[in-house]
This record gives sequence, structure tokens and C-alpha cells, in this order.
Amino acid sequence: MAGNHTWCFHRSDLTTDEMSLLRDLVSHRWNSYFVAFPQHQRHFTSDYMAIESQDFAKKLMAMYCDSISLNHAIEVNKETGKLTLNGNVIEADLTIDARGWCNEKISAQRAYQKFVGWEVEFSRDIDNSSVFLMDARVEQFDGYRFLYTLPYSQRRFLVEDTYYSNDGEINFAAIEKRLRKYIETNYDKDFKILRKEFGSLPLELGEPVTQFANSSSRYIAIGTQAGMAHPTTGYSLPSLLQQLSALGLTEKNFDILKAAQRNFNHLAVVKNQQSFFRLLNRMLFLASQPEQRVQIMDRFYTLPEPLIQNFYRGKLSSLEKFKILALKPPVPLFKAMRCLSERTQLHYG
Repeated sequence: MAGNHTWCFHRSDLTTDEMSLLRDLVSHRWNSYFVAFPQHQRHFTSDYMAIESQDFAKKLMAMYCDSISLNHAIEVNKETGKLTLNGNVIEADLTIDARGWCNEKISAQRAYQKFVGWEVEFSRDIDNSSVFLMDARVEQFDGYRFLYTLPYSQRRFLVEDTYYSNDGEINFAAIEKRLRKYIETNYDKDFKILRKEFGSLPLELGEPVTQFANSSSRYIAIGTQAGMAHPTTGYSLPSLLQQLSALGLTEKNFDILKAAQRNFNHLAVVKNQQSFFRLLNRMLFLASQPEQRVQIMDRFYTLPEPLIQNFYRGKLSSLEKFKILALKPPVPLFKAMRCLSERTQLHYG
């Protein structure tokens, strides 16, 4: 259960009620983090948190062991909500599907955030005071590249080599070679690998073409199964919590009959909210050359910290959107103008 993942989020991503649902599940918490680029480095003084999948599984099993059933073959009819478990039909008033990224393509065009991460243990104590959400002071490959480092302790670190790329293919041999070099150069050569994780997260460039919900369904997809993730960062946990709140799943008197309608209304609002972030994706992946992307991200992280917090949260004011677009990134004006429509079909670069 819970797979082999690390879920991370900013404290500012969640409301107080949403945070209350996760407080007991958080594995690590830091009160600041850094981003670093060739032109500047910046320190952000806001909380950042991580949930390790093994911790998540242990805590859930301890809390709900009598309600959890593992290792079954599951089939779900998304039209009727009919659930089949090992060939046996399960009668339910409502089926909620939270099985992670679905195989259906959400939009006509995608880019990807892909990564390979190692959880490592060093043979000696390492300075663990700095959390790096982005260290882009590295050679750029395959689009925009940065290293992501979470120090769990003085000897145990999670380090991920991440790429904002045009395609979702992961060259494990090449990336792991670069990852090892980064760890040895910046921390220490004497370490062992405790665990590996990897992913290739879709970043939607256009308007969703798949209808994931209707107002009277007995089936509800939540989280990434419903395409609920930040279109630009790939963060999914805040989007999931916002959806649970909208559904009423966090309320004591959850109303099954109203859940589908509330979900339908929420996804309609989110679709509209995310249109700006899909525009930013098109500017990044379709209007700019891959080697220019690090400059775009560098300029973005010069903006005020409250704006950046709202960006991660996925809720920007009109003024904040204007400030982002006013950064004048190194993108040809003609290509930038062609990216304005979600129905625009462009070649990369």
C-alpha cells in the first residue's frame, strides 16, 4: 500500500482544515528552503513538508487495519460505479477511485516533469540545514534540469535529478550517472543507496478533452486519477485535499447524493483556474528553446514570496498573473502570441 513515493507540499498550499487531515501523516517538516540558479540563490522562509510512503502505509494500517483490503484484482465501471473485487461484485452506493495517474490522455498535448531519485545514507554526518527545492546550477540536459534535495537527517538524504522535458522517456543510465556525480560533488562520495524512486508526470498544455465527472454519477475519481494536479509543478497532494474538501468528504455528515454534483462543480472551477497555468506551460515548452527554460525559471523566482506561495497553491489573483507575464522571458513574441489559445497546436521550441 502507498507504493514507492514521496509526497511533498508547502504549508501555505493548504487551509487549516486541510492541514488537520495530514498533520499526523507528515514524516518531515522544514521551516525554510532554497532555490539556486546560475544568476542568483534565494532563501524562502516558509514551511515545507514531506510524507514518506512507508510511513503513510504504516500509519494508515494502524488507524484503519480492519477496513483495508490489499492485493486484489480491481475492475471499476466508470459509467455505473460498479466495483468488482477478484471477480466478485461489491455493492456500493458510491465508488471513489484514488488509484493515481490514469492511463487516459487528458489533453491533446503534454509535456513532462520526469525524475530519478535516490534515498541515500552517508557514512558520516552531513550538513542538513539546507533544503533545495531547485538547484539549477548544473549542466542543462533534456530541457530544464534541476536537483531536488531533502535532508531527512544528518546522514539520510533524498536527492532527485529532475527534468522539465518534451517527452516522458527516462534514460536511467545517464540520469543516475549525473545524480551520483551531483551527490559526490556536493555532499560525500561514501554513501549507500537505500531506495530508488522515479516518475514521469504529465504536464498538460491544452484544455482537457476528457470529461472525468458528471453531476449524477455513482463513480467519482479523485486526485491524479481525475487529473487533479498542479499543471505546472506536478504537485498533487494539495489538489487532492482541495477536492476532498469540495466533495464534503471531510465533513461529518457526508452526503452521497450531493457528492457527484459537488465534484462536478469543483472540477469546472478548477478547469478554469488551471487555464493560466496551462498557458505558462505552453510558453515554457512550445514558445521557448529548451536551453532557455532555466532563464525563465530563474526570473520567476525573483518574484515576491507571497506570489510564489499562491502560484504553488494554484490560486493567483489577476494582478499576480500580470506580474508573472510581465517578467519578459526570453521567448520570441510571435511564438508567445501563438500560445495564447489552448487549442493552438505548435511544435516544440
